[in-house]
Amino acid sequence: MFMTCIDDAGNNANGTTAFSIQVDNQPPRIIRAYRETSTLKIVTDEDSSCVYGIKNCNYAFENASAMTGELTREHSADWRTDITYYIKCKDEFGNTPAPASCTLVAHGYEIQTA
Repeated sequence: MFMTCIDDAGNNANGTTAFSIQVDNQPPRIIRAYRETSTLKIVTDEDSSCVYGIKNCNYAFENASAMTGELTREHSADWRTDITYYIKCKDEFGNTPAPASCTLVAHGYEIQTA
């Protein structure tokens, strides 16, 4: 692209430049989910904020329970075996899963040993 710049004194500079634009329209992905002591931990592939509901994936992001870690890759919530976590994550551009979709559904449970 050829450009010309002129200042208030009438001086001008000519030159060329090139740039590219990358469009991010995909929501964050969860690349790891695990239990650490009494905490559910998830790791996303990009900086994001994550929330969860306990009934289904059909909820508004702003009405859900927030996980720790805002605009970061690591998030956590208390580990509970009596609920299912319907998790949605949103990146800095506002990309989220479809309204009735989740990023991940996680079931908390305890393994009984003999």
